Amino acid sequence: MIRPLLRGIPGLVWLILVLHVAVVLWQTALFPNFRSPDERQHVDLITQVEQGVAWPWPDPGTLRMAQGSGAGGFTKSNRIDRPLHLADRPLPPRADRPSFSAAGGTTPLTAQPRNQLIQHPPLYYVAGAAVLQAIPGWDRIPFDLTYLALRWWNVLLAAALPLLLWAVARRLRLAEPLPVAAALVPLAIPELTHNESAVNNDNLLILLYAVLTLLVVRVLTGDATRRTALAIGAVGSLALLTKGFALLVPLWVGVAYAVPLFRGPGRRRVVWALAVAWLGTLPGVAWWIHNRIAYGSLQPHGRFTSVPELVARYPFTDGGVHWLLRLLERMNTLFFVHDQTGGGGHHAPWFLAFAAAVLIVAGVVVALALRALDRSTALVLLFPMVGLLAIVAKGSYEQFAATHTYAGMQGRYLYGGLIGVAIVALAALRRVPAAVSRAAPLGVLLFAILIQTVYIGYTVKLFWLPADGDVLAALRAIAAWYAFPPVVLALIVTILLVSLGAALFATVRLAGRPGAAAWPARRPTAAARLTRRPAVFARLARRPAVAARLARRSAVFARLARRPAVFARLARRPAVAARLARRSAVFARLARRPAVFARLARRPAVAACPARRPAVAARLARRSAVFARLARRPAVAACPARRPAVAARLARRSAVFARLARRPAVFARLARRPAVFARLARRPAVVAWLGRRPAVAVRLARRPAVAAWLGRRPAVFAQVGRRPAVAAGPARRPAMAARPALSGQPAVRLARTLPAAPGQAGVAGRGASGVRV
Repeated sequence: MIRPLLRGIPGLVWLILVLHVAVVLWQTALFPNFRSPDERQHVDLITQVEQGVAWPWPDPGTLRMAQGSGAGGFTKSNRIDRPLHLADRPLPPRADRPSFSAAGGTTPLTAQPRNQLIQHPPLYYVAGAAVLQAIPGWDRIPFDLTYLALRWWNVLLAAALPLLLWAVARRLRLAEPLPVAAALVPLAIPELTHNESAVNNDNLLILLYAVLTLLVVRVLTGDATRRTALAIGAVGSLALLTKGFALLVPLWVGVAYAVPLFRGPGRRRVVWALAVAWLGTLPGVAWWIHNRIAYGSLQPHGRFTSVPELVARYPFTDGGVHWLLRLLERMNTLFFVHDQTGGGGHHAPWFLAFAAAVLIVAGVVVALALRALDRSTALVLLFPMVGLLAIVAKGSYEQFAATHTYAGMQGRYLYGGLIGVAIVALAALRRVPAAVSRAAPLGVLLFAILIQTVYIGYTVKLFWLPADGDVLAALRAIAAWYAFPPVVLALIVTILLVSLGAALFATVRLAGRPGAAAWPARRPTAAARLTRRPAVFARLARRPAVAARLARRSAVFARLARRPAVFARLARRPAVAARLARRSAVFARLARRPAVFARLARRPAVAACPARRPAVAARLARRSAVFARLARRPAVAACPARRPAVAARLARRSAVFARLARRPAVFARLARRPAVFARLARRPAVVAWLGRRPAVAVRLARRPAVAAWLGRRPAVFAQVGRRPAVAAGPARRPAMAARPALSGQPAVRLARTLPAAPGQAGVAGRGASGVRV
């Protein structure tokens, strides 16, 4: 699943990955320690887990902050009301900066509130403790260096986000270069890159939600294998052991599997896959069940031994509308940019955040209204964003109704739904001219440059700029306060600028060249090379697991379709044949192989698929032996009957129609097509079958053109004439009534079936032909 994906990634996407990592590493220097959300508490909890103080995991309200964790910061960790002017502060040499042990180690801070982050599951902090154990003597070196090592670890956690966005867009078959534009989305959200540069458990949760989104998209595109279900369960369980916002995962997985469950065949396999996925999440769910049993709440309060009771004292009419507007404004602003002062001011980054939100909402609305993406798929992708927003709104409103304060309004809580919203919004570009779609990567990159530049300028002014406004002094202060030597930061900035220039060049090239693919072009995969070796594929076809993988590759199957011996083996595998049936181009080639189709025709689920494709059914109609088998399956035979062009070809096959004639429901549909029945009427054997079907014959009698043909067929009319309802039909048409009278003996049989006219017991005379009537 992973290796083929990595082989197919274009060079431009790898370049975007390098640019993304360089931007995030640059922001590890731009933001001083403690100036990211709850960063001091996250670092403190990681160090105490590594030291054994916080392991086994402590009960709520029992863990105090450690003195040593304050050694890495040179700013306050709460809100600020004015610029800090860090460039004007005295700077200690790197060697003289305090270590964790020198600053007090794990000695509790009695003056500080307890560390509330123990309300979260322990996975992120145990992983961080493992990182610290890999650093020799981390507690004795300057703690700002240890702090920076933890920040770089978080950079690695989120590094793959552009690749996952690209993979999801490709899996959903967004046309090039929209997947490249998707890979650029993280760069256009500065607060996301800021969060990735900080020590925060959100980074692990964002990664796990991104991987889950890719797996869910595989389910939505037909992958109901147990391997994918196991992966979903495992990743979902890890997310549940990371943060409470993952409680949405089991419900999301159920919604995702509900889509293929109601779309078509294979329901039993989908149900089993869903069961496997849900079972896989049980280790993570068990943590929250334990909380409910032990503490009386799914998520306990970290600073208190028991969850404080929130009693609603203020109704919604008392400021509820203002709370809702405040919630939407804060969630949007803090999703894209930061507000370190908490004042809610409308600075330059705020306006760009508002513009970005308008573009995304417009894209989502257009995609849903114009069905740029399958409606059910789009709704499943949007589910995490809507669900996370609902969770945040619920908690914030409970706090507001009890205390009339605004709390919990953090846009970063919604990053788990980022990929889904971004993909749905970009899918709207399917409905614009090709020139606009080609410019999408360039447009996203230019917006990213604009908002990142404004964001960085605002941050430098807030933290680093000296009182005299010397920008160079601010940049020198950033390099001097950085824990690594200045040469490391210079290398990061160089890589950032070079990769940015290369990405600009590549996206401009994409926008200016019609039909240009993501640069550089992909090399042929190993599977594509194998398709040129019949002997190899003959062996592969005997392995179900291998054949199942091959079935997911259109280009490979296109070549396989030219190998009768290989397809003959594949046709014996139901799971493979089911995938084959979803590929029109492959079936077009298969239709030229009678032996292969003969086997496929024995599988109802497979045979039903080509019957829904006009081009395939048209080829099938030229194969009598294949259709003879298909004709034994009512559900399959009913499908071509809805296609005039196919039915017209079917009408030329007497043997096939002889079998179809045993299916009343199929003939009922065929009877509504005059052109088809006109050809049918030329086949005595077929009409003989029809004569035994009253419901079909009644419809035949209502077709003048068909009845005209029947009138010229004495033997056929002799059989059809035994049906009163049929015989009455032509008799009501003057032109038709004249024709049987010229036919001799068949007219006698027809006349015997006609009802007598009023006042006549019968006709005793003779007709013009001398036959007594």
